Amino acid sequence: RPAREQRDDEADRLQVDLDDVFLAAPMIVVEVISPSTERDDTGSKLLEYFTIASIQHYLIIDPYRPALIHHARGEGGAIATRIHAGGTITISPPGFELNVADVLVAS
Repeated sequence: RPAREQRDDEADRLQVDLDDVFLAAPMIVVEVISPSTERDDTGSKLLEYFTIASIQHYLIIDPYRPALIHHARGEGGAIATRIHAGGTITISPPGFELNVADVLVAS
């Protein structure tokens, strides 16, 4: 199913006008995976998101393991991947700390 169609369906369900929340230069993308989206979230979307120059972090919340997968753009465009089950991580840029347990409990 095309990403645009999925996005529109989700916006309808949430009653949100995505044009009002679109950012011209986003730095962080967050996804919560489900069994039906895991392959796309961890594969094609990863590649697609990092083609956007402003994206510095792609966070994938896996409520089934539970784990937070953090992909971060590094020196020379290399993507570093870390998997967290707890603790605190620093998201820089823009520069804030994220308590992994809080994120996993909320999902």
